[in-house]
Amino acid sequence: MDNKDIHNGLDKKEIRDFLSSKLEESKISSSVKQIEKEIMELQSQLKMAKIKEATIELIKLCNWKYHDVSDLVPYNEKEYFDFIGTDEEFEELENKIKKIK
Repeated sequence: MDNKDIHNGLDKKEIRDFLSSKLEESKISSSVKQIEKEIMELQSQLKMAKIKEATIELIKLCNWKYHDVSDLVPYNEKEYFDFIGTDEEFEELENKIKKIK
């Protein structure tokens, strides 16, 4: 027997064949809810990526750079800033911090 004949002799053969073909076409292991959750997570990540990209572009437009200061100042969980500025300004900040220590 050919696969196309498995519904022969049954009521609504064409509908059964159609539904079976749709299941075959859409072989996917995830549920709709799981995919919707993943889409929402990806939309959130996309939003954050766009914000980061725009932030980096603004820093470049100002001729500044991002400088990691985690070795220079204590980490504050509630509020923490990396230094944004020129290399010269960062050197000045480093010297200022060394004088305080």
